[in-house]
Amino acid sequence: MASLSPPGSWPTIGELGTSIWRTQRAIERAVDAWLAPLGLPTPVFRILRQLEHEAGQSAADLARKLGLAPQSISLAIDQAERLGLVERRPHPVHGRVRQLFPTEAGHATYQRAASVIRALESELGRSLDDESRAQLWHQLRDLTDQANSLTSRETDSSGDRDTRRERRDIS
Repeated sequence: MASLSPPGSWPTIGELGTSIWRTQRAIERAVDAWLAPLGLPTPVFRILRQLEHEAGQSAADLARKLGLAPQSISLAIDQAERLGLVERRPHPVHGRVRQLFPTEAGHATYQRAASVIRALESELGRSLDDESRAQLWHQLRDLTDQANSLTSRETDSSGDRDTRRERRDIS
């Protein structure tokens, strides 16, 4: 019987998903640490990043695009609003929907944070030459596409998998 590596140990070469997950968690912790001097929580940065590129999104839009639960996005939006980084405005057509827009402080904070994230990205890729970086990027895109295709399959009652459903890439 095959088993997985013990928790806390580095996964074996065959445990690709676990290896990527651990890498992602390490990067998330680095992002948290690098944004901390700005007093900017990572979820708030992620909201600002989305709004910087597409202002006027609703909380539901952000939750879908960021892959967060509605409750989590609501807490992060409340925090961003308390920090004066976003404001809610009524949707011009749908009365109950509130659109989110970055404030002037939100734009400025996003620019500072984006600079910090660019520096972190540079440090993360420091040991890679341009060719290795491009190869890794393409391999990660391929793995993402493959994982998305596996996620978009439904299992019928016989256990066979098919591709009746597709999901949109939100990266």
